[in-house]
Amino acid sequence: MPRIVVTRALPESALDALRESGASVWVSPHDRPLARDELHAAVRGAHAVVTMLHDRVDDAFVAAAGEQLRVVANVAVGYDNVDVEAARARGVTITNTPGVLTDATADLAIALLLAVTRRLGEGERLIRSRRPW
Repeated sequence: MPRIVVTRALPESALDALRESGASVWVSPHDRPLARDELHAAVRGAHAVVTMLHDRVDDAFVAAAGEQLRVVANVAVGYDNVDVEAARARGVTITNTPGVLTDATADLAIALLLAVTRRLGEGERLIRSRRPW
């Protein structure tokens, strides 16, 4: 049975989709980045790993996983945490999630524009200080 390792909790719908694949799915019980030794122990024997931006995917990571590792799905827009050449040399496919933050970034830009033009920060501070307008 294929083994999928998820290095940090994902939305339950995503985990359900992984489970429906018929693979054994292990999700880190820790709400923090795994230490290097923990990460390497967790990926041992994995066929696929879902990593986060804070997980260093290098030659040592791929070696720790073993020869059966086929794919690392990096949940991040970039892949600065991935040694692509080390993965390629061992036949491991690397994926990432470009565009995943596009909507959130646009939302924050609009929120900041509104906050500045409507003086929301100043108003919030006045309310909290209980001073009259």
